[in-house]
Amino acid sequence: MAYNPTDPSNKDTDSRYPCGACDRTVTWDQLGVECESCGQWFHAKCQHIGSGSYDLLGRRDVTWHCVVCANANYSTIAFDLHGVGTTHLCEISDSRHSDTSNCSNINSPFKPLHTSTPYRASKQDKHSRRPLRSLNVNCYSIVGKVAEFSNLVQATRPDIIVGTESWLTQSDKNAEIFPRGFNIYRRGRPPGEWDKENGGGVFILVSEDLTSHEMPELSAGYENLWVEIKMKGRRTLLVCCFRTEYTESMNAFVKSARLASHSYKNAIIVAGGDLNLPGWHWPTKMLKKGCPKPDTHRQFMDAINDVGWEQMVMEPTKGNNTLDLFLTNHPNLVPRTETLPGIADHDTVYIEMQIHPPKKRQPQRLIPIYTEECEEPLKEAAQKMNDHIMTTFDERSSVEVWSEIRTGLSQALSDHVPHKQTRPKPSLPWVDYETKKHIRRRDRIHKRVKKNGVEALRQEFKALKRLIQKRLRRAY
Repeated sequence: MAYNPTDPSNKDTDSRYPCGACDRTVTWDQLGVECESCGQWFHAKCQHIGSGSYDLLGRRDVTWHCVVCANANYSTIAFDLHGVGTTHLCEISDSRHSDTSNCSNINSPFKPLHTSTPYRASKQDKHSRRPLRSLNVNCYSIVGKVAEFSNLVQATRPDIIVGTESWLTQSDKNAEIFPRGFNIYRRGRPPGEWDKENGGGVFILVSEDLTSHEMPELSAGYENLWVEIKMKGRRTLLVCCFRTEYTESMNAFVKSARLASHSYKNAIIVAGGDLNLPGWHWPTKMLKKGCPKPDTHRQFMDAINDVGWEQMVMEPTKGNNTLDLFLTNHPNLVPRTETLPGIADHDTVYIEMQIHPPKKRQPQRLIPIYTEECEEPLKEAAQKMNDHIMTTFDERSSVEVWSEIRTGLSQALSDHVPHKQTRPKPSLPWVDYETKKHIRRRDRIHKRVKKNGVEALRQEFKALKRLIQKRLRRAY
């Protein structure tokens, strides 16, 4: 049985999630946060984070500092659907946070001194920016997994998503499949070559906050898609989504990779997708014994070495094979690469990049807050407007009367109803509290399976994954 942090029989000394300040258990019915650098959990109140400040953790200008490692946390994933941990001790950040003196003892079982005023940074850096997030998702038909895909996006809040095996046809509309807030770029197989047996279809989703456009001159082949994202100055960010299955598709990808590297020498290039070459052992960059199609494997490795790209995913993404890759010509800008539970039989690759394209801020809008006190003033204003219109109705045209009604109603709302300013926030109404609990439990078990591979845990993970899929589809 998996550990349940809400079980009262579990004492604080046996807790898997003890608070780094008070040593008491951090449970799901309390406000809590996890440090992205050292993985230590805290009660929000132990970090002096009130409920109002806790709700603001999703904003880019709000940070909190861990009292164990003293590192700042900028993530919008605050005790949310995914407790995404990091395999790196210290994230690469701006020069003002480059001091690594606090990171030397992160692996040791260090606890802060329990004093009335534990150490914390005196100031929060308002100008720090969170890294750019990207997902590499193998869908194995996204049509039947719309709810799961939307939940994955809501939980990780990526800026860029590259997807393979979408199985989308021309009759599938973007609004029916993909969540809001993204510019959508799709590329599928020709109608005569599409079939469910071989899958097919790739897509790139880029946040509407970023300025992007497709690059057809680089998108050679039917499962090879390129998108350019605007950066500051003369540099650009090129994003590629690919899937290689045949010799022709491999040749098309190699051709476009070399063309992009030679034509855009100052660009930051990132490429994600499904390689379908299981013969590489990426930590050692050597072929496995009995590797199928060794010539095709070597062709791919020679190509990425020629253009100076590095492959960042070292963990298996399907069985014991690393099929879903992430390539870049600037590996020093990728401090964090992890695998998360996928929506199909492949794990999803989660990447953070220390690059900051300019973002288009969503304009704030005014929302009226109606109360009982507003009712009488609104009635009086509407009655005065009605009396004035009726006395002069015969002297004016219908267009003028309608203009006065519209202006009068807007003015009455502005004068007698309080308003608040806000920006639109994405939400998934079909993801309820119980489903979130199952998702958090599934993700914790997934991390344990990755570490020790116990068969009982693997079966429990599969059962939870089926349960979550069933609940999401039914609620959606």
